[in-house]
Order: sequence, then structure tokens, then C-alpha cells
Amino acid sequence: MILTIIQNGYSSDERETCSLFKGNHTITVTKADENGHKCNGIIAIAVCGGMCSSSEKGTHFFPHRENENSACVPIETTPIRHELTNCEEEALPTARWIEFNETKQCGCKSIDNPSN
Repeated sequence: MILTIIQNGYSSDERETCSLFKGNHTITVTKADENGHKCNGIIAIAVCGGMCSSSEKGTHFFPHRENENSACVPIETTPIRHELTNCEEEALPTARWIEFNETKQCGCKSIDNPSN
């Protein structure tokens, strides 16, 4: 028996391995102020990864198949502010801070089939 629960467009299937990975991934960020002075830094980010359900079934209508696909995506995020500490001396405070949405939870979300 395979259990699938769909809630708010997100599915949960016991074969799905969609997970949140924290601390293993970093990005390098560079930000400039209005005068062109730069700050940069390396930020640890959380990412979503793993398997989600996908299927294909035959139909009597062209193109004779119907796909049901989902992808592992962030389903909950929180805005955070991170300080960039490697700055040129003249850099304004606007270049020292970066704001982005940090992933807090991942889940499998249905992907709409493209219309022909």
C-alpha cells in the first residue's frame, strides 16, 4: 500500500525523499552601494533536494499520455538579514547587508503540465 496525501497543493508519499539540507551549501555574494564600493561574503544557505512522485499514464486523447509530476521545493521561508563583512573601506552601510528568504521547510509540489 502506498499512501499519498495532498494538502494545499503539496503531496506526501512514503517513497518521496524531499528534504531540507542545511549548512552544506554556500554562495558567494557581492553587493555594491550607489558609489560602486563593494562588500562581499560567503553565506551558508539551506537547499531542498530529493525525490518526488512523477508518473505517466495513457489516455484516449492526443498526445495519448498524461503526466503527473512534482518537484522538491521550498514550502516555508523566513526573511533574514545577513552582514557582509569583507568590505571596501568606503562602502556605505547599504552594501554591508543582504536580505533574502531562508528556506525552513521543503515539500513536493505539483508541476502543471505545459499547454500545447
